[in-house]
Amino acid sequence: MDYNKMQQFSAADKFNLLEYILEKSPDTFLQIVTVSGRSYNVKILNISITKYNKENIALFGLYTEKWIFDDNILYIPIHAIESIVISGAHDIVDIFSLGTVVSNVYETSGKLEVLRTFKDFGDQILEKYNMPMSIAAMDLPKDGRILNRLIKLTHTILHAVMNVLGDNETLDIWKEKINGTGVSFKNDTTFNIDMENNTLLTLHYPFFDINYKEINQNELTSSIKEYLELI
Repeated sequence: MDYNKMQQFSAADKFNLLEYILEKSPDTFLQIVTVSGRSYNVKILNISITKYNKENIALFGLYTEKWIFDDNILYIPIHAIESIVISGAHDIVDIFSLGTVVSNVYETSGKLEVLRTFKDFGDQILEKYNMPMSIAAMDLPKDGRILNRLIKLTHTILHAVMNVLGDNETLDIWKEKINGTGVSFKNDTTFNIDMENNTLLTLHYPFFDINYKEINQNELTSSIKEYLELI
């Protein structure tokens, strides 16, 4: 763990921390201690608000000491949780900072893996929406970690695009305003969305910068919808 990075952010409250884990890293093992002193090995399943007194409630799956799910669910108000231990997560800095401090861990991938991921992007869109979709060709770097980052980002972008197309109103706007059926990735210094030749929805992003924070799926979904409404 990079302890210097742990000094770069303020502590999050329990609600925001659990909310971030639920959205970004739901498979993270947690150990929680309640205000009554009881401890549990858990994974977060859901966070909800009660109808009448607007109390924040967390649902956890309970696990044994060997981290085997024991088919029990813990329902507990978040204010009744005294402490939270994150167990063995490689992205622990990213979790505790709620994504404000980058702690990306990349394996090594090859160019063929990236190209297969690009093809899978189009295949899944076609299968689900009967709509041809492709990622425009781009010059790929040699660094295997950057290629692995590109694969991860492509999966995130795929889910964001599918969220957009899953909204019938937005799907109609997409078909009306975009003549082509393609997405283009442009390695850039910041995030931006524009149109190339009125045919390619172009995403500008630091795709090749392994120290730059990865794209947030929900934020990207919202950004694409907002852009489609403006053009």
